[in-house]
Amino acid sequence: MELRDRESRNHCRNVADVSVLMAKQCGCDPDGIEIVRVSALLYDIGKIGIAETLLQGEIETMQPSERQEYQLHPVRGQTAIDSVEDLRAAGILIRHHHENFDGSGFPDRLAGNSIPLGARILALADTFDRLFSKAQGDNGIEITMKEISHHLESRFDPALFPFFEVAVQAKYRNLSKMDGMIEIELQPGKLRQGMLVTRDVRSGTGLLLLAAGERLDDWNIQALKRYYHLDPPEGGIMALIKK
Repeated sequence: MELRDRESRNHCRNVADVSVLMAKQCGCDPDGIEIVRVSALLYDIGKIGIAETLLQGEIETMQPSERQEYQLHPVRGQTAIDSVEDLRAAGILIRHHHENFDGSGFPDRLAGNSIPLGARILALADTFDRLFSKAQGDNGIEITMKEISHHLESRFDPALFPFFEVAVQAKYRNLSKMDGMIEIELQPGKLRQGMLVTRDVRSGTGLLLLAAGERLDDWNIQALKRYYHLDPPEGGIMALIKK
């Protein structure tokens, strides 16, 4: 999916990070948070097979036949993973991430709290990252948040907006001011105090060790070194360094 959509190479990762932060604030249990994370990474899998020209367009400008084809992708996404029992809960969120709070969305025209919480979270995180990627200037976060706020009650759940604001600030605020920086994968021995972690760090068995957006200090660097020895993951830690 991300290879086809060059403007959104990191889109699913960004959506996952914001969605997880929101799910935690909403009081979801660990299993619920993991379902949200998985669905955020897979939610557009149903777009596989859709023409590139259609994916690059806006739904408002599509022809009726094109719109009908596009609106099938949440159902296709759910179907694609339904044979894996452990992914079925994520499949429900994938199916409903294009539902609107006022019932005008698709595919099932659910409204309000009938839309699963995780799907309401995904809708906010997805829309923000797509709009923010096109925003210009240093106030891109504020511009994008204002645009989102215009669609509360209609597209988005207004009760989630305070949690959404906190998650967006945690994920994007520092990153938006990091001109002259690049993201790189580092092993624990190469970490330095003050570095910004850009993605969640998990142990080999899936334990969350450090959340995206955290600044490294001596304590958490030493903790990461211990966990990488006791329960090593496959990869390193993604962090920002100067070019």
